[in-house]
Amino acid sequence: AFAGRDTREVNETIKFFKATLEYLPENEQLLRGFTLAGLASTYARIGAINLAEESFAQAALISQAVNSIYGYVLCTDWQATMQVEQGQLTLAVATYRQAIETLSSLGQRPLPLSGHVYVGLASVLLERNDIIGALENVQIGLKVGTQVKDIDALLTGYVIQARALQALNKREEAQ
Repeated sequence: AFAGRDTREVNETIKFFKATLEYLPENEQLLRGFTLAGLASTYARIGAINLAEESFAQAALISQAVNSIYGYVLCTDWQATMQVEQGQLTLAVATYRQAIETLSSLGQRPLPLSGHVYVGLASVLLERNDIIGALENVQIGLKVGTQVKDIDALLTGYVIQARALQALNKREEAQ
């Protein structure tokens, strides 16, 4: 399923993911979570946002249960992204904050995607006109993104930071 995800017919790929879930033993939770995340990303690619969100949420729960923090953060980040796509901003804020709470329990050790979660939250807060909250979170996201060399977090983060600074009439800083 993963090998053909980017090259095969989408419906065939979905069938492969579902067949994998059907045949994986229940005790193979890490693989089940990984497979659900793959299915969710395929749903997202075809615009089945609700199915993608549900599958990412299930994968996040499994990842958390097997103590795969990276899997949990990855799936929670995508779950929040799908919530934003559906206009569920309040729910997305709660989902991002849940991921941040889990990350905070790890202490000072930043994980890949940590910056992306803060930047994602900042984006939603900016959309909700919480400019100060957006700036606080984007600055954390940029710091962590720099530490773990997360180019996506940095690119998106700088755009959000510039937009927030413009909203505060700090044009020179935004520039």
